[in-house]
Amino acid sequence: MSDALAPASQGQLVARVEAGSVRLIEESAFAGYYEPIRARPCGGNAFTWTAALGIEFLVKAKETA
Repeated sequence: MSDALAPASQGQLVARVEAGSVRLIEESAFAGYYEPIRARPCGGNAFTWTAALGIEFLVKAKETA
């Protein structure tokens, strides 16, 4: 989602999406997905794509800090 928003000059929204994603991972581990209203983790709790996404967002945040 953030990759699609960035070219559309939606930098603030990209930052919110990425920070929110990292927060969910920190609070709920590597869930397969998160329930959109209550942000509850769903699916399994050890998805590697979720871990990879978290790493990507953390590296990006460090590079822009």
